[in-house]
Amino acid sequence: GTWWHQGSGATATYRIHVTVDGNFTLGSNATINVDSNGYGRGLGPGAGSGACANGEPAASHGGMGGNAFNSTYGLYTMPTNLGSSAWTSGGGAVWLKVGNTATINGTITARPSSDLAQGSGGSIFIEAGSLAGSGTLDASCPYYGSPSWQAGGGGGRIAVVLDSGTTFGSVKMYAYGGRTLYGWWGAAGTIYRQKGGQPAGRGILTIDNNAQDTLARTMMPSSATGLDILTA
Repeated sequence: GTWWHQGSGATATYRIHVTVDGNFTLGSNATINVDSNGYGRGLGPGAGSGACANGEPAASHGGMGGNAFNSTYGLYTMPTNLGSSAWTSGGGAVWLKVGNTATINGTITARPSSDLAQGSGGSIFIEAGSLAGSGTLDASCPYYGSPSWQAGGGGGRIAVVLDSGTTFGSVKMYAYGGRTLYGWWGAAGTIYRQKGGQPAGRGILTIDNNAQDTLARTMMPSSATGLDILTA
């Protein structure tokens, strides 16, 4: 089955926030899908243009959107914000707090839709004792190759914080910025992994835009000192 939440307007009204005392398993055929359920059109702290016209600015979140006029926002260590919107809607937000093992074999997605100025990726935040599985966490901006798509959104934010676990299983994590046929590509969002025993905020932060070069940037907060930062 699928879990989802409704889209919001100017206020962040809807999110998924689930607390499980024991173990949590997302099966291989199950999804948590909050794609396109962020802020309303042209709204949010990283909003892009809500106009239906070529060349309009895309939205930002973990990374800046293509041709953006608003910068990044939110916490890379505890992402709970909705994705902002431009002409298309940004991604929603998922927060799972699991007392023991979180096994992710299915998919959790918080992506924007794609057409003209794109919204930004949303948030996926997992707190757990340990992480297992081979599923996917995706707060990227999809690319469908439409010739009307002018500006790619900024990638969202993903964080996995473990109490005792020291590995992240084979779970795949993506927060790519959006691609476009016309060069205004969005910047990568953030992926933060913290193992059990690591001090709070001192895990590994990955910035990966899938080899997409862009004039947009992933802005780093001043609190990021002392991190191991991997770029790709």
